[in-house]
Amino acid sequence: MFTSSGKKRGAASQRKTLIFHIGDHKTGSTSIQNALSNGLITLAGQKILYPGRLNHNYLSKHLIHFSKHGKDQRGRPGMPSLTEIAEQIEASDARYIVLSGESFEGCNQNAFHKMVMTRFAPLVDDLRIIAYVRPHPSRILSTFAEQVKIGWFQGNLQGYYKKTLDTNRFHYAPRLQKWRHLFGDSFIVRPMVRDLLVNRSVIDDFAATAFAGEDWSTQPVSANNTSLDLHDLMMVKYMQSHFQSLEKGARLGIGWELAANVAQVDPRPTSEKLQLHKSLATDIRTSYLDDARLIDAEFFGAEGRFEQALDQAVEQALPKAQSCNPAQHFSNQELRALSIQAKSICALLGNKEAQWGAFFRDRRAQVVEGVSEKPRKTAKKGKVKRAITKVGKSLRKKASQTSPS
Repeated sequence: MFTSSGKKRGAASQRKTLIFHIGDHKTGSTSIQNALSNGLITLAGQKILYPGRLNHNYLSKHLIHFSKHGKDQRGRPGMPSLTEIAEQIEASDARYIVLSGESFEGCNQNAFHKMVMTRFAPLVDDLRIIAYVRPHPSRILSTFAEQVKIGWFQGNLQGYYKKTLDTNRFHYAPRLQKWRHLFGDSFIVRPMVRDLLVNRSVIDDFAATAFAGEDWSTQPVSANNTSLDLHDLMMVKYMQSHFQSLEKGARLGIGWELAANVAQVDPRPTSEKLQLHKSLATDIRTSYLDDARLIDAEFFGAEGRFEQALDQAVEQALPKAQSCNPAQHFSNQELRALSIQAKSICALLGNKEAQWGAFFRDRRAQVVEGVSEKPRKTAKKGKVKRAITKVGKSLRKKASQTSPS
């Protein structure tokens, strides 16, 4: 258990607890972050400090910089540095400080521990590290869909299973055991199993876990990371196939943008969701059974939900694999139209002067904050508009040069 060794007192002498939510990916992290960012989790008689905007995934890069060089990396608007966060903690009269970033799921755990204990621990009285984990079959399925959406994987579901098996990404037990070794009882792991969550809600469950003993309340959060059905996922996959020359941040941003736009239009009369097929579900059960049993035994008691999830996945799986080839879902003419659009978008995203990563992050923040109708004026916006204008002029010039006289 974490114990404070003489907290540095700033102007505010309030007892303070630092809560670091570290994911995992695909366990409702976006919903938790949107609730915190918008002040939709409240405590009776107590304040919550949530530094920055949206989430703290960007801090994983700061952690790498800190572990290599022993010093801070500069912050950006809405993305305060480690030093700036520490200053906010010290100056704040909030009882609770929350940082949330699922990107810490795969971080160097020793470096994370050193960062927390060096930069933040001296400023607080209590510490809680909270992680959610999702049963293996649904985690593999949802992460595959996410990686396809953001253009970081172009293969099929079977290929993704093999790739992640080779890297041990979804073997949870060793990682969770290491977190517990580093932080003791200050590390809390929760199962992302709907009927085991408080009120069947990950936001309510997080509030009850993070602010245990407090009188908390939550408000509904609008969906901001909805799942795509198989047809729409293949549409985004095909468009992302044209963006593979772009940096990962741009592919992530446009993937989120495309998915958000899909969610805003009426769905098709019939849709097919992404599902496991029997042979793959069986392989997943074989590969992750020991890990599931360890998770059940060491972290979640006798209910055995993670082993049950493996059994249920085999029982509920499709007889044959779904096609993850866009050509099987669209006509040649539809693919042609998508290709033209994707190439035009790629020309825009290839202009690095526009700083698209910041642009897409700002757009996401505006949606979460409910100000998407009136976008904020930022220094980035002007560069983005100039990039769009510049590419537009270039395309028109090429068209005039190739048009018949």
